[in-house]
This record gives sequence, structure tokens and C-alpha cells, in this order.
Amino acid sequence: NEDVNEENPKYLTINQTLMTVDAWTNIPLDSAHVNQTGLAELLSRMTHMNSESIRRRLAQGISYEGPRAKKDADYVASLLEKVDAELAQRVRNNVAGG
Repeated sequence: NEDVNEENPKYLTINQTLMTVDAWTNIPLDSAHVNQTGLAELLSRMTHMNSESIRRRLAQGISYEGPRAKKDADYVASLLEKVDAELAQRVRNNVAGG
């Protein structure tokens, strides 16, 4: 499962990476607002993740629902808290039921 990064926990998963970008840009990452292929290529070069896997996740949408997504969001928010509390709060606010 590409959303579970238990093999190498020092790196973000695709979903966690997209949560971070979503908080930074504060614009929807859907195809109406961004070129998802271009964004996937950029993120692939930044993260060394497969661009097609990133593009597929973008097309599906960032997962903010369910226990895995809550765990992802909590982790991303804890990292963003060190940068900017408002960014961390954006991630927390996107979690379903949160």
C-alpha cells in the first residue's frame, strides 16, 4: 500500500506529501486548478517518488478520511507545526470529522 510508509518511516508517503503541498499552496490540487501531470513530475523530482503514482493519487484526491488519513494528517501537522502553526492547522481542518 503506497499510503503506508512503514518500510522507510523517515520519508513522507505520497498522501502525506500531498497534504503538505495542499497546506503550503492553499489551492485545490484537482485538475481544474493545477496541471496534475506537471505537479506530479515536479514532486517526483523533489521526493524521488514515482511520478505516475503521484499523478494517480492526485487524480483520486488527497485522502483525508479514515484512520490512516487521520494518522497521516497528525504526522504532517506535527512537522508543519515546527514551520508554521497556521499550516499545521490547515491540515488538521481538512481531516473528516476533525
